[in-house]
Parts: sequence; C-alpha cells; structure tokens
Amino acid sequence: MAEENRTESLQICSASWCGHAFQVKFVVHTGRENTRLIADYWMPFPVSPSKTKSTKAPKSFSDPESHERIRMDHSSEKAEDYVEAVAEILKSKDECRVVDLAAFFGVSHVTVTRIVKRLVGEGLLETEPYRPIHLTTKGKRLATASRKRHEVVHAFLLAIGVDEATAAHDSEGIEHHVSPMTQRCLEKATAQLTR
Repeated sequence: MAEENRTESLQICSASWCGHAFQVKFVVHTGRENTRLIADYWMPFPVSPSKTKSTKAPKSFSDPESHERIRMDHSSEKAEDYVEAVAEILKSKDECRVVDLAAFFGVSHVTVTRIVKRLVGEGLLETEPYRPIHLTTKGKRLATASRKRHEVVHAFLLAIGVDEATAAHDSEGIEHHVSPMTQRCLEKATAQLTR
C-alpha cells in the first residue's frame, strides 16, 4: 500500500486588533481537511487615546479611512524604496549615481532621473545634474525607518515558517503597509515565536 504524500503548511488563520490587544492565530494544514490550531497569541498593547485617532477597526473593507491609508502607503513606497537603495549603495560604494539605481531596480535611467527629481523636491535626496546622489537628513531618517520595518517583517515571516526566498520577496512589499503599532506587535510576536 503506497503511503500518501503529505505536506504541511503553516498559515496565519487570522490576525486582528481587538481593542488593546493584537490576536494572531496560526494553523497547520496537514492534508485535505486536517487542520490544527498551533498558536493563538494575544499580545496586549496599551494604546493612549491621545496618540491614536481610534482603536476600532474600520466598519468594512470599503471604509474610506482604510483606502485613504492604503493610498498614502502606496504614494510613499517609491520614496522609501529609493532612499533605502541609496543608503544600501552608499554602504558598498563611495557614491551613488543614477546608473547605480537603474541597475539596482532594473529600470531605465530616465525613470530613475524622474523619481530622483521628485525626491529632491520632497527634501529626501540632494544631487545636481551628472553628480552623485546623497541622502538628506530627512532621507536618512526615512531610509533607517524603512530598513527597520523591512527587517521586522522579514524576521516575522521567517519565524512563522516562511522560507528565506519567499520571506525576502514578500517583506519587500509588506513593509510599506506596516503601521508603527503593527510593527511593534510583529516584533513581540517574533520574539515569542523564536524563544
């Protein structure tokens, strides 16, 4: 009798903000309908009403506040990616040029030039035509915060069993949508999972 080929997969069953705690449920799927809950984390997180607009969840996925935050996250993605890339390139080289960013992102120098011009206008980068690109103080702060968020998401994905390649890829997109509160909760969950 041939043994059935079984694969297990770890998934987040649910993650929700419940007043003053973040609940994450992890399940393992071990076949067709065999599922078992392996972890149910409640991470209390005190929230000062003066520091947040509201602790209640949006009424629905079509809530305008949710979509406004997503639009803001999307609009800052390029800026975060570019300042993070400039910081990364400057770690390995003395200077960062348009050609370096074009190679880093796999895009044309025209695309990089357009985005760099926008980021200079936003006070994140400094450059002159045909000169190296530098981070402003504001750009350095954004690059550091972005790198930290990326590392937190990456570590969390590894802690829940996501393979390295997938975690590296997924954390690149997820990092832009992680609020400071969620970042702190992910750090706590990662610490609990990796004890």
